[in-house]
Amino acid sequence: MGALVCGLILGFAYAGGADEPSDEPLRFADAIREFRRRLAPRLAIGFAGGFGGGLVFWFAVTLVFGLAGGVPGGFTALLTDSLKTGIESGLGYGLILGLTYGLAGALARPVPVTSAVSPSALLKTDRKAVAHQLLVNTLIFGLVGGIFYGLRGDYLDWLVFVVTGGLGIGLAYAFSLTAWGHWVILARIWLPLTGHLPRNPAAFLKEAHRRGVLRQVGAVYQFRHVRLQGRLTEK
Repeated sequence: MGALVCGLILGFAYAGGADEPSDEPLRFADAIREFRRRLAPRLAIGFAGGFGGGLVFWFAVTLVFGLAGGVPGGFTALLTDSLKTGIESGLGYGLILGLTYGLAGALARPVPVTSAVSPSALLKTDRKAVAHQLLVNTLIFGLVGGIFYGLRGDYLDWLVFVVTGGLGIGLAYAFSLTAWGHWVILARIWLPLTGHLPRNPAAFLKEAHRRGVLRQVGAVYQFRHVRLQGRLTEK
């Protein structure tokens, strides 16, 4: 469900283009200036996605299991209980995804691709940013899980919630809402499997650059020959 919600957030927030690579999180003093511009919209989008996903999923699950149990209290009572469960779960998921999406995005700054040393260096930098975002996500799950489970003394449930939920949502965020995740899913897995790219696209591009077919401008490879550019544009 986390991957589905993150995918919906991706489609809503980035329908006009791909996500930009990010540097490691900003220092706190620098990040304060970015909060007003970046934090509030991300909090709202993350909360809306988490609340909607949690509400629909847990409402449906509670309703289905209730119907399978024979509806001893009546259908109206089951419907009310399912809606209550969905709203409570939606608030929890909304708080988690809102904080995760908001803080992880606000504490990172985009890297202009033309200023990067090389494509591999840019990917390495964005991979470090993803690792920091995964850490932030796990800490948020620990905090929210402590409110729901720790205060009641359910420490084993809290640990399971943090490990499975934190890593699950964190990986869903990494693969669906970051440039490094897009590279892994598309360039390293999907396109090679479908025969549109070789198994190691980075090595292929480096070889093409070494042979003079491509030129490098920052972290971007471009076709060197104008006639080839025009030929590909026609197609």
